[in-house]
Parts: sequence; structure tokens; C-alpha cells
Amino acid sequence: MRVVIALAFAALALSASLSPAVSATRIDVGSLSSEEVTISGGGAVLYELYTATWCESCAEFDDLIEPLRTEHDERMAFIALHPDDDDDDKIGNSASQHRLNRLHAIEGRVTGTPTSFMDGVVAREGQVSGSQISLALFDAESSQRSRTSLTLSTTSDNGGLIFELSAKLSPSGSHSFNGTQLTIMIGDDDPEVGDSLLAEGAGPFHATLFALFEVDINENGSIGLIEEFPAGTWSMINSQIVNERVIITVRAHSISQPLGDLSILATHEVNDNFLSTTTSPLTLGAVSFFQADEKEENILSGYLIATGLIGIGVLIIAIPSERKNISSGKEEE
Repeated sequence: MRVVIALAFAALALSASLSPAVSATRIDVGSLSSEEVTISGGGAVLYELYTATWCESCAEFDDLIEPLRTEHDERMAFIALHPDDDDDDKIGNSASQHRLNRLHAIEGRVTGTPTSFMDGVVAREGQVSGSQISLALFDAESSQRSRTSLTLSTTSDNGGLIFELSAKLSPSGSHSFNGTQLTIMIGDDDPEVGDSLLAEGAGPFHATLFALFEVDINENGSIGLIEEFPAGTWSMINSQIVNERVIITVRAHSISQPLGDLSILATHEVNDNFLSTTTSPLTLGAVSFFQADEKEENILSGYLIATGLIGIGVLIIAIPSERKNISSGKEEE
């Protein structure tokens, strides 16, 4: 039994030290201004945080977001949602409220702030620690089934952004394209708070959603209803089906935020109109990237975790063995 437990710790150590298949990532600040950014995968956990500038519990959590996003940069597609129905939070907007309406419809109630939604369902509600969020992330990963293969390419274009998003269903999955949607979200890592009511210690605010594009997909992969937030700020350039892969090309117009402050996220998920008739999963795939400094400390952290887990595994084997030897010595006396 000791050997089995030790091997389990060794497996955890290996997963901590080796990077998983990349579905979310960091890029150097400014990369989006000078080059096309492409991210592929689908296995990232979609983490939507319901928060508000005036929320005292949220303020205590604000400082944890950047370390968590940095530590789990290849596993977590993060976006922050501020309500648009309260004049005290000027970060809130129609895009965030649209996502909150979806999440609260899934939950069947309006949750409190803060609430951490992972892959469309409540993972934690109320004040939480960083370790609790890490555990919730692991639980969400453990619940994932076959994920849609997603590839998102993003290019800056004369004050706007052009996105090409492609989706291919998993051959082992149970979902068809019918009743699903492709979603693109743009977040701001340095939003204007204006005259928002700020709780003591509130901020910094990361990946605050301000622009959203959703398009329904029909059974044959053709494009259906389009929703955009803010209204009139997006346009569909092209849609096609190539080798069972649905590909859309869209443009977000007039991005006023500095490109170096943007976080980009894309998902394949169950359409809003089918939420009541679908049990799980609701999020079929997610990819994202955000811009930050280099990640040496994150790599070091992974190795430190791995070393610690290996050490625990060794102790599990070594300590009981030493006790057995001592016991044997007493019997010989």
C-alpha cells in the first residue's frame, strides 16, 4: 500500500513539473501588436469570476487572481464578469451581464459575489483562498469529458482585431454541433474604474470582460444567430466547413484599450437556448491567452511542487520501513 501511495505522489509530481497540452498560455506583453497569436487545444477550464468593485470579499480575492492565472496559465481560461445592473460598478457592461445571465440561468438563481464558475457551473461561492481555487480547478479538470479541438488565431488590424476560430468535434464525444455556439471574449487587464464605488483594497482588476461575440451553429455546421456586445462593434467576415471543422473569421472594431492589456478567450459551448435540456458538459472546449512578463518563476514553482511531492513519497516508503527494522531489532533482543 505504501508503494501505491508513493507512486501516486510521484505521478502528481510528474504532472506538476511537466506542461500539459497547451490550451491557454501567456505571451510577452506587446506581442499582439506586432504578430499573429495562435493558440490550439480545448482542454483549458473556463473560469468565469462573478465579482464587483464594491464587494469587500472580492477585494480580498483580487490580489490572488494574477498569481493564480500565472501559476495555472496553461490550464485555466480566465475572465472576470462585473454586473451591469449596478451604478456603483462602472466596469460592468452588457457583455459581462450577458454572461452572468447565462451562468445564473444554469444555476437557477442569482449567486452572490464573488462566485467562481468553472466550465459553466458554480465551483465556489463566497470568499475563498488560492488553494481552494486550485482544488476547484483540479475538480473541474477531473470532470471533463471529450473536448472540442479549438484553434484561435488573433491579429491586430487598424485599431481592431481579426479572429479566426476553428472547431472540430472530438470523435469520442457525444455532442453534435447542433445546439452549440462559438464564443469569443475580450478582457481588459487595466480597466477604467471611473467613479466606481471601491471596497477597501479593491483591485487590481484582471481580464475584465468588455467585448463578446457569439454565433450559433446548426446541425450541418452552418452558422445561425449572431449576438454581439457592445452592439454594432463586431462583423462576420467569413464562415466555412473544412474537413469537419467549422471555421469562422470575425472582426472586432474600434478597440480603444491598449493591445498590451488584452486577454483573449474562445469557447465552444452549449447554446443558451439548450441549457435547460442539457445536463453536462456545458463547456465543450476553451482556449485563451493573456499578456504578461516571462514565466521563469512559474516553471520554478512547478519544479518545487514536484520536488516536494517526490520527497513526501520517499518518506511514505522510508519511515514505515525504518519502524519495521527497529521492531525487528527489538524482537531479536
